[in-house]
Parts: sequence; C-alpha cells; structure tokens
Amino acid sequence: MTEDEYNDLTERVIGVAIAVHRKLGPGKPEAMYEEAMHKTLLRQGIACERQVPLPLVFDGEMLDCGYRMDLIVEGVLVIELKTVTALLPIHEAQLLTYLRLSGHKVGLLINFEVMMLKDGIKRRVNGLGKELAPHEPWQTSTMVAGPIGEVIHCALGVHSKLGPGLLRSTYITAMIHLVKKHFRHGDQTFARVHQNLQRSISMDGLDLEHPLEIELALEFPSGSWLPLLILSVDEISPLHEARFRSQIRLAGWERGFIFNFNAVRLKDGLRQIGLTRRDSGPHHLI
Repeated sequence: MTEDEYNDLTERVIGVAIAVHRKLGPGKPEAMYEEAMHKTLLRQGIACERQVPLPLVFDGEMLDCGYRMDLIVEGVLVIELKTVTALLPIHEAQLLTYLRLSGHKVGLLINFEVMMLKDGIKRRVNGLGKELAPHEPWQTSTMVAGPIGEVIHCALGVHSKLGPGLLRSTYITAMIHLVKKHFRHGDQTFARVHQNLQRSISMDGLDLEHPLEIELALEFPSGSWLPLLILSVDEISPLHEARFRSQIRLAGWERGFIFNFNAVRLKDGLRQIGLTRRDSGPHHLI
C-alpha cells in the first residue's frame, strides 16, 4: 500500500470516528466506541477486525501474554481506542510498540474522552520505508561496569525489543529469560535467578511466621544478592521505593534496582535503591 493509499484510508477511518463521537458523545465505555467503530466501518464496506491477537516473540521465543489490538482496518491500519482525560506519551509509545511487534506500518490513536474528536486523534507511522531512530540511545558501558552493568544491559535489551506499554508480567518474563541467557557461558552460570523468593524474618527478636516474599532477585557466586523490582507504571512513586527499600532491609541486602519499563526511555525509569547511600538514577551509579 502506498503512502497516498494509507492517507486515504486514514481519512475515511477518522471520518467514521468523528461520526461515532458525534452520535455517542464522550463519557462512554471504551468497548462501546470499539463496537460502534467496528460495525460502522463494516457497514461502509471497509474491512475491519476487532480484538485481533498480537503474538509476542521475544529473543526467538513465543511469550504467552495474550495481547490484542482493538481494531485492524483493511488488514493494514492499527486502531487503538482510549477514553482518558488526556493522551500521554506512553499511549503513543504503546501504539508504536504494537506497530513494531505486529509489523504494521500505520496506526491511529483515538481518544473519545474529548469535546472535539480532532483533539483526541494522533497518527503514528512505523517506518514506511524509512529507517527508525534507535529506540534507546543510551550506552551502559559509559555508566557502570560489572554485574550491575550487565543487568542494566539486559534491561535495555528488553526495553529496546518490546518497548513500553505492555503488561508488567511480560517484562518480568522477558527479563528473566535474558538474564539467564546473559549470565550463562557454556556449562557455567554466573548468576542464579530466583523468582518469588521467600525468606524468614524477625522483628525485635521475634520470629515471624509469615515469610518475606521477594518477586525477583539475582544471586551471584560471591554470595551477594541483587533484588529487582519490575514495574510498568506511569511513574515510579515514593511508595514503590519505600516498599522495595523495606524488602531490601528485611532481607539483609545493601541495594536493589527498580526498572519501570513503561518509561519511554528506560534511563528515566531506573532507580537504584540502597540503605547505605542516597537513592539514585542512572547518572549516579558509578
């Protein structure tokens, strides 16, 4: 399909979206707009699929994640519908992630929670014959070396391949896969990955029956541990940091890392949480 054909199809879909918004107005469930768009497009003779599965392949392996794209028009145009107060950069990043993972070139992000629909529409292009800029122009080697640098390198690999806007469980699965692969050389494993680790704890000399549960931690041959908190949120909150810091303290460790994969740039979603030094972002890790 040529760029002019994409533009023509995009205009027709936007026309349908405007008509749907004019009839239904704002404030309705997203599923209602999706159904109205789907049925109206079909009535106008425009091929449209609803809730299209999006297979997710990471590092050569199929991840069981169950993603679905809201609408696919004429087999080429991805439509993501929203009912939010305002479209955020993460919504656009999510659409671009869906385009990249599905192999489609053009997508529309349509937010029906607006007074005038033209203020809630964004068109995004994945390529159309042009080279894409690097997703994450950030080199770990310029910041920190050693095992921590290797873990950050793995996180960068996950983020660059998957992008933001996916479920937290997807990033956890991908991160575990890449860390295990990265720290294995032949028959030797240089870091063991522990998921849903449980540790006994005591408080003021009292042993507590309920164990401390740590979602993800790396154990190195030296006996040191590195806990990881994987998030997919708008931003890392002080509560996220406080919860994670308490886990580190109760486990008797020195520090851990938070990775928020929903950040458009992963370096903006990285926090080092420690007990003996001030918490820091990526620019203060050395």
